[in-house]
Amino acid sequence: MRSASLYLEFTRMTFLQMLAYRLRYYTGVVTYLVFVAGNTALYHAMYASLPAGKTIGGFSLPEILTYVAISWVGRSLTFNNIDREMAQQVTAGNIGQSLLKPVDYQLMSYFSAIGEMGFRLLLFTVPISLVIFPLFRVGGPASAAAAGWAFVSFLLGFFVNTGVNFVVGTFALHLKSIWGVIRAKSIVMELLTGTMVPFSFFPATFRKIAEALPFQAIGYVPVTIWLGKRDGHDIVSSLILQAMWAVVLFAVGTLLWRIGVKRTTIQGG
Repeated sequence: MRSASLYLEFTRMTFLQMLAYRLRYYTGVVTYLVFVAGNTALYHAMYASLPAGKTIGGFSLPEILTYVAISWVGRSLTFNNIDREMAQQVTAGNIGQSLLKPVDYQLMSYFSAIGEMGFRLLLFTVPISLVIFPLFRVGGPASAAAAGWAFVSFLLGFFVNTGVNFVVGTFALHLKSIWGVIRAKSIVMELLTGTMVPFSFFPATFRKIAEALPFQAIGYVPVTIWLGKRDGHDIVSSLILQAMWAVVLFAVGTLLWRIGVKRTTIQGG
């Protein structure tokens, strides 16, 4: 219980720290609005030449517009900055102070990310939804159950994304500067999480490769649950797969962190 209270304090402190700089996240509402507007215009143009009622990749125009909006709303919840924070600590030499703390660094990072998620949910995801849903006439979930499972799926997607970010962050222990790696990861994840394009739009071979990676658990899975593209059995198996990826990535992060700490050197200060 004492350990749990200690790590929950990192969650609380991160939430309060982000609350102090909340105005910059309000500008994020405008940024996400631009992204959704751009994607909406693109898909309107793509579907304009199709006969009424026709679909692309199994998505009708209303469904793909809802897909885009929910993808970006979900991204506002699952996103976090673990890898950036780790990179900054290593570059500045502050990682030494973190290593001196009598806590597990990985757990500390995860609980801090939970605090960031809580902040984003209340002061970023909700405001974005209040703007995007009526403005773009976003379709509702396939059912009340689909909405509930989609939210659970997004929460699992958050832990998968956190695992990916922590693994990437451990590269800083070896490379010292990983800003290029982080940028490359961000670009790859925009595509492989399904935020930009649904997997059903991909060529068959590329789709199989994408489905074998953990990234679909971050965005594509919860959005397709929202749209009713998955039945009861498929929903359960998808949630189990998300949970498995979260555990696997946590274990990989633990291993890479232990290896990296033994070889790292402290610079800056």
